[in-house]
Amino acid sequence: MKLPRLFLLTISLCSASSIAHAQWVANGTAICTALDHQNTLRMVPDGQGGAIIVWVDYRSPTPNNPDIYAQRVNKWGFVQWAANGIAVCSDPSQQGNPEAVSDGLGGAIVVWQDGRIDGGIYAQRVDANGNALWTSGGVIVNNEVGLQQNAKAVSDGAGGAIVVWEDSRNFATSSWDVYAQRIDYNGQKLWTPAGMVVCTHAAAQTQPVTVSDGQQGVIVMWDDQRNMATQGEDQYIQRLNGASLALWGPDGVPVAASPASESFSSVASDGFGGVLCAWVRQSAGTSVGTYVQRVNSSGAAQWAANGQMLCNTVSYFPAVIDDELGGAIVAWDDFRSPTFDNVDLYAARYTDAGFEWGGSNGQVIVDAPTRQSAQPIIPLIHNAPGQWMIAWTDSRNGATDIYAHLHDIDSNPFWQNDGVPVTQAADDQSNPVMVPDGAGGALIAWEDRRTHDVTDTDVYAIRIDGNGAITGVRDTPPAASALRIDPNVPNPFNGFTKIRFDLASASRTTLEIFDVAGRRMLTKELGSLGAGSHMFSFDGRDNRGRSLPSGEYFYRVTAAGTARSGKFVLTR
Repeated sequence: MKLPRLFLLTISLCSASSIAHAQWVANGTAICTALDHQNTLRMVPDGQGGAIIVWVDYRSPTPNNPDIYAQRVNKWGFVQWAANGIAVCSDPSQQGNPEAVSDGLGGAIVVWQDGRIDGGIYAQRVDANGNALWTSGGVIVNNEVGLQQNAKAVSDGAGGAIVVWEDSRNFATSSWDVYAQRIDYNGQKLWTPAGMVVCTHAAAQTQPVTVSDGQQGVIVMWDDQRNMATQGEDQYIQRLNGASLALWGPDGVPVAASPASESFSSVASDGFGGVLCAWVRQSAGTSVGTYVQRVNSSGAAQWAANGQMLCNTVSYFPAVIDDELGGAIVAWDDFRSPTFDNVDLYAARYTDAGFEWGGSNGQVIVDAPTRQSAQPIIPLIHNAPGQWMIAWTDSRNGATDIYAHLHDIDSNPFWQNDGVPVTQAADDQSNPVMVPDGAGGALIAWEDRRTHDVTDTDVYAIRIDGNGAITGVRDTPPAASALRIDPNVPNPFNGFTKIRFDLASASRTTLEIFDVAGRRMLTKELGSLGAGSHMFSFDGRDNRGRSLPSGEYFYRVTAAGTARSGKFVLTR
């Protein structure tokens, strides 16, 4: 079975009952309140303003036998699948450490570590309706001799995923190595069955982090001990293209190989086929600062040798995003406060021209009393390029709560100082995960102890808009205009991009795509479509099925006498 060459159509019509009373509530909507413990959350957008949340679940009556569960919540806060989620894998062995990527069609590919054969990596694809599409219990990504663990995954841009993991098959000669495998939308392995080598140097390679290269491949960064005897742990990086070819040398290239040790790494695409890297430098086991580097699409470092220092304070857990101009915005936990255990959040923006802000040991983002702990930051691009949001666990009120903050590219805050509370429910909330909602806000999920003791947690979630308000609490959604479009996602893209629009009433609809000179590349008569949300997936081909070259293009949707336009960037 092949994906359609030009368009995939998904029509999602909200029933009257599903929009009559919005479900998002103050302090969060319950996603799973099953018995025992739910933790290790992951979340991906569903492409329609909602999200799919994945977690490790201990409800099984077999002691110490965690499973993998998932739930989809729509943009109005209604769970879409069975109460307390569906079992992605409930094999009698242990499952843990899940990862998830969007399948591009409203579902997700879930990857996890599995104990059924002495430790391996498994995966399952779940569609938008919560149906498992692959073999019951998941397909085997890798179960070679030894252990496979700490898997990471990225979308391959064609409905499948690339999975990267730590592997001990060569433990007698090289300790831990890093391997990868690409699986398609049917769960079939596309690379050699045993997995492709990312790095098998004689020393240990651990803690891989991954990002798509935007061309159906993957960029992997890891902790590397090949120089451990003389200069501590280093950071190395490798790029595999969609055909599994290693592009940056047989065992990767160094990002940071200083006399100190480098760890706690984070990566993001730079938007130009390269990668932005952030990490912590340590001496004698203690952090001595946070660093950043940009590596271009050829594997060459662009900034200072061994990285540009952002701060020389005790700092940990940096998170990096693209500033949408090729530069980096990095946020981190900072311990410079003289008050014991008072952790604040700092950030800086660095580009090819140098510091844009935060050049003197970073700029404070949150310095409320007691402890704030950083979480991944995300760009929000709907009609507001350059915005970025950060969420964190915060103990300023005694018990730990979840807070968030929105800033522009120049670090000007949109909300009140020190952020806005996402939830202040009873007891502790922790470990938030966050995805953009495609409309200038975000969906945030977390582990929640409001109904349990300290050993058990539930899963709650909320949607916060660009004004810092909880959205969806109105009785009905806002009235739709005749036609509304959302920005295509992803953008830029290689492979395919999704174009979403909403119709207030049934109408004949046309989609057109133009180049920057105004020449019409594609006309697609979509026929009569009903009221509601519609989503198309465009694979970058014109009316004659020819691949369009890289560049900027415009799309226009016309319905009910109204036209709306957007712009995308195609990369080859």
